Amino acid sequence: MDSQKIVKDLLNEFKESDLTEFEMETAELRLRFGRGVNAGSGMASGNSFAQNNPAAERVSGNAAASASSASETVKENAPAASAPETVKENAPAAGTDDNLEPVKAPLVGTFYAAPSPDADPFVQEGQKVSKGETLCILEAMKMMNELTAPYDLIVRRILGVNGEMAEYNQVLFEVEKC
Repeated sequence: MDSQKIVKDLLNEFKESDLTEFEMETAELRLRFGRGVNAGSGMASGNSFAQNNPAAERVSGNAAASASSASETVKENAPAASAPETVKENAPAAGTDDNLEPVKAPLVGTFYAAPSPDADPFVQEGQKVSKGETLCILEAMKMMNELTAPYDLIVRRILGVNGEMAEYNQVLFEVEKC
């Protein structure tokens, strides 16, 4: 399988996924796809192409290959471009209250508020939590990662949605330090 077909297939899979960033490296090829405001500063060396051209045009130098949605970018030996930020309407802006601190997702994964579907959630709004106690679980690649309280706190807002994808650095909780 030639590398152009591999890149084209990977970009199609990326576009259909909820991922915000994808990186792959082989002996002859390094790719990074990203979407969002800070898509990263990766490079794609070897073959690059424009997704909106079925023939998969080659791009060289600093020319960007932009997908049909213009939010994914692949560049050869140049930093990835920033794309327009998407705003979720159901999530209130972090830091709307001056004394609230955000607790952000340390990785991309599925947010789970409870250890199992029929169990009580780890925390509830208004609950006092001690440092090290579990706030939620983030599942990434079939690995369950506990997000623990970084300090003694009171949970003021739970912004993560149970069973939905959480992006890297997404605010999952707004808390007040104790």
